[in-house]
Amino acid sequence: MDSLKRKEREYSKKPLIGRRLWTFLGFFIVLMVFAILGFFAYFAYLSPVEKLKHFNESFNPKPHTPGLVDYRADTDLFRLKQEEAFLSSKIAMLATDSIYLSVNLKDQVVSIEIQGVVMHQVKISSYSKSGIFNSMEGIALINQFSSPFKIDSSFATIEKDPFILKIAPQDTIEAQKDVSTPDTARSELVVCSLYLDKGILLQISQSEEDKSRSTTKYKMRKRYESTMNFIRTALTFRVPEYQPYISIEIPAKDARAIYRAIPKKALIAIRLE
Repeated sequence: MDSLKRKEREYSKKPLIGRRLWTFLGFFIVLMVFAILGFFAYFAYLSPVEKLKHFNESFNPKPHTPGLVDYRADTDLFRLKQEEAFLSSKIAMLATDSIYLSVNLKDQVVSIEIQGVVMHQVKISSYSKSGIFNSMEGIALINQFSSPFKIDSSFATIEKDPFILKIAPQDTIEAQKDVSTPDTARSELVVCSLYLDKGILLQISQSEEDKSRSTTKYKMRKRYESTMNFIRTALTFRVPEYQPYISIEIPAKDARAIYRAIPKKALIAIRLE
């Protein structure tokens, strides 16, 4: 009789122990998830902070000159200094005999120029930029944009130098039968990513609606690649590199023309608001 009661007590304890074990495991899993999220959130916070610190130190080195004024303290002065920086950048490019690019977010225009002559100009449909530019020290921002940027590398969804290989017809009859192949590139998604020498990404995209959803697929792929790079870097306990960007949207034909017209190492002048 005693042994039967003992077995019943032991049996009644098993479900309780099982519930406690599952509760502990559930709590442990939730704790680990929050710890992992906190780990990556910490590095996600540090990434732009480190880039902001780098920009401020690179373009506004310490110690400051005595009596130096913070341009952001005076809105009108800051606006004039931005315009002066843009003009200084364009003047520096006049010394070259090469095609260069001018991006003016204030007037929302982008143009191809050569020695001050506008060869092609288009209205910017929309644009966006990293918030880091609003957080930079005023003097550092002016110094960064007071000289031309230079393209270090580029990536685009279209060819830089397209060409069509055609075989010459043997006689007039064959020439009459020759029909030009339609340019399929005209229907391709146009996105150009220009990586500049001062740590900025200038992205030029088509403003037309993408019915094929190629834009969404492209952005998702780039976001996936960026996320994976972020995770790999964070797992080595290093702060991931933050990529400040300026993104503009213009008609596809203009984006295509600009990308193919400018040199691979072209100079670019940029004017923020």
